[in-house]
Amino acid sequence: MTTSQFQGKVALVTGASSGIGEAIAVMLASRGAAVALCGRNEEMLQGVATKIKTEGKHNDAQCITISGDVTDHNIRQCPHSVHSAGIARPESGPDTCSEATFDLVMDTNLKAVFFLTQLALPHLEQSQGCVLTVSSVYSVTPGLKQAVYAVSKAGLDHLTRCLALHLGPKNVRVNSVNPSYVATNVLRSFPMQRSLAEAAAAVGEQEGPKHPLGGRCASLQEVAEAAVFLVSDAASFITGQNLLVDGGRHFLQY
Repeated sequence: MTTSQFQGKVALVTGASSGIGEAIAVMLASRGAAVALCGRNEEMLQGVATKIKTEGKHNDAQCITISGDVTDHNIRQCPHSVHSAGIARPESGPDTCSEATFDLVMDTNLKAVFFLTQLALPHLEQSQGCVLTVSSVYSVTPGLKQAVYAVSKAGLDHLTRCLALHLGPKNVRVNSVNPSYVATNVLRSFPMQRSLAEAAAAVGEQEGPKHPLGGRCASLQEVAEAAVFLVSDAASFITGQNLLVDGGRHFLQY
């Protein structure tokens, strides 16, 4: 893949301080895009920015950081086009979820995406850009202890289709990438008190064999490749799609 694939393009990525968002941002930058990184942790954002500038040899003008929470109305005033910010909570099942947790998950995973996209519409229409959301395999397969998270992602899938229908006549594409288990900071809550490496190893051991393709979980690189494809010119006639990157995991019962 050439480093000029996204030359002259600007990508704004939420949830860019770690995990899938970071992987997407770094890959876009490595292929020529100017990237704005948005996340809650300024120190981690600066770490990603340093990685982009060091590994990709980009200058300051091609990578900026915006720290804040996407559930904050004031932070949302900056438009975005790649929505990777997301949250999951282990206590979001029907018998454990509080109203506060319900609101937090819905606000982060669904409401913020809607209003961020709304703010970005003038820019998207002018540039004939595209929107990518990061959903989940849970949007199509019920989660035993993740009802609220699963519902938020199912809503995100349908929002993706609705936005694609609305924006198609303006030559703006909207798609989502739907991974299964990936080693991101979200895993540190399952169970609590584990480091990311420990949580990833535990989840990989438990969930990896449930993936028909290779009997393993996806890597961040594999999810990022799918996401970058969907925002590239190679996907110029693809819109309203929810692309599962799950090794066939959704075929099996939980």
